Amino acid sequence: MNFHIVIFALCSTLAIVNAAFGRGSRPLNNADEVTAIKPVCETDRHGNKYIPCATPDQNDSRNWPCIKHSDLCNSRRDCPNGDDEDHFQCFYHKFRIEEVQALRKILDEVRGK
Repeated sequence: MNFHIVIFALCSTLAIVNAAFGRGSRPLNNADEVTAIKPVCETDRHGNKYIPCATPDQNDSRNWPCIKHSDLCNSRRDCPNGDDEDHFQCFYHKFRIEEVQALRKILDEVRGK
């Protein structure tokens, strides 16, 4: 399953739950709504792939940083809100990495390496 599909499904579920309980239709404490646009992160000149943090910075919702894919679930808070160390996301991420490593090992055995 694709990482982006899982994140989309989680965000959609959260939006439905918020809408069901009436919190998603109006801002909290009558605060002005601030629209945050999730960035499209680039790959740097060294080939490091960057991904957006799951949520914008709590202190400045216009700031939505990108982190290196390799910094995801590395036991350090790289995103301002610590979203990159979320237990559910890291469980999936680590499981996915282990599966890819197992598949590589099988391919190496088949190739005779």
